[in-house]
Amino acid sequence: MSIQHRVVANLAVLAALPLAACGGAEPSAFDESIGEATLELSTVPTGAQCLQVVGSAGITFTATAALSAGSSSASVSLGRLPLGSGTINASVFDVACASIGGATPTWIADAQAATFRPGVVTTLSMNLRANNPVLANANFVGNITSLNAGYDATGLVLSDGTVRFAGNWSPMFGGNVFAKPVGLSGVLGLAAPKTYNAHGCARTSTQLFCWGDNSYGQIGTGASNSSTPVAVAGISSPTAVSVGDYHTCVLSNGGVYCLGYNGNGQVGNGTTTNTSTPVMVSIAAAADLVVTGTYHSCANTYAGVYCWGYNGSGQLGDGTSTQRLWPIVAYGAEGTVSLAAGDSHMCAVRADGTVRCWGANYAGQLGDGTTTPRLTPTLVPGINDALQVAAGWSHTCLRRANGTVMCAGAGNYGQIGDGSAQSRLTFTQVPGLSGVASISAGSFHTCALLDNQQVYCWGIDDSGSSGDGSPGNNYKPIAAIVQ
Repeated sequence: MSIQHRVVANLAVLAALPLAACGGAEPSAFDESIGEATLELSTVPTGAQCLQVVGSAGITFTATAALSAGSSSASVSLGRLPLGSGTINASVFDVACASIGGATPTWIADAQAATFRPGVVTTLSMNLRANNPVLANANFVGNITSLNAGYDATGLVLSDGTVRFAGNWSPMFGGNVFAKPVGLSGVLGLAAPKTYNAHGCARTSTQLFCWGDNSYGQIGTGASNSSTPVAVAGISSPTAVSVGDYHTCVLSNGGVYCLGYNGNGQVGNGTTTNTSTPVMVSIAAAADLVVTGTYHSCANTYAGVYCWGYNGSGQLGDGTSTQRLWPIVAYGAEGTVSLAAGDSHMCAVRADGTVRCWGANYAGQLGDGTTTPRLTPTLVPGINDALQVAAGWSHTCLRRANGTVMCAGAGNYGQIGDGSAQSRLTFTQVPGLSGVASISAGSFHTCALLDNQQVYCWGIDDSGSSGDGSPGNNYKPIAAIVQ
């Protein structure tokens, strides 16, 4: 089955693309006067809520827009497209617009080349065809929108708001395959436990829920541990959450809030006093990403990456090894689109596909060919097509534009995925993986979500975190079982 649709672009002057938020306001008359791109669909697939148009090969952009499900026709404004040559690809999703970044398209369009010039109308015709992961994955249980790996646990979020857990999510769940726990629904994102029998969190559209160990107030319930998810007071509309060893950080209404253990300043409120109440971190610009290492935290903004907490290995990226109780800019980390924190190292992917890493490097986890620690973000040589970075305790993995994965650093448990137990000082391709849509690194294992909805994991698996039903180290990717 195919549906014809076209993209029409009228670009009068050179302008950078402002991303059109899914379901956002229509462009103003001024926007239209300098060039508007419109996608015309003859029909919209039933159930479709969101459209994503992606450009590559010379121009890079992503535009999203809302759709009216089941309508006979649709004309959707995407805002302005950048000038130049590139490849256009479109996908239609059947999940909420807020989840589009990690969703799998129900319908996809064949890539077509297009050139956009001032004052020239370019028409692009494309075939929209069904993208049914059931055909490629007999283990399909629903659209997996994201995955999150921790110390010895891995979790999946499905588009229906349910989750699947494998490994040690104690005290909530433990198992050797990805199975559905009770007590969690409407979930949009997860933060897996960072240490053994620690705490985990899940966010919905309105609340943050945490459970597990609460020795330092990291789940926000005062002095009590909890074996079931409890709502964290003072947090609404969370958009991201990450947990350290004993602290939690979350994005809420554009601000960064942290709670829990603060002995190294990782809560970021200028003290070393623990807190069971979320405190807002003072950052000069709005954040869009937040990550936590063992005893440090970082957030990305348009002005750069801000970090705070322990800095013994230079993981704050400010050129020193001095602990910081307040956020400090990691010099040279601006333009970040993906950010990851290991135990004591950091890596960031820029919009141009290059990668900067800093902090500890004793196992080669920075991927720069050395074991020299870096006190400021340092360019990883030879990488210019990275889309996403994931960091474990002492290893790092990259998802590339061609759908493959490369890893560097410690490989003693197989977390590099190249079939050996060797550490790698430079990024080494993980064999047998293609069509990778997302990656996540636990402390000593790594998992990948493929665009056909299969999940593959490698590395340590003593507690079943790889979800393959057979505990034991995996030195190459192995398919997980999702129930």
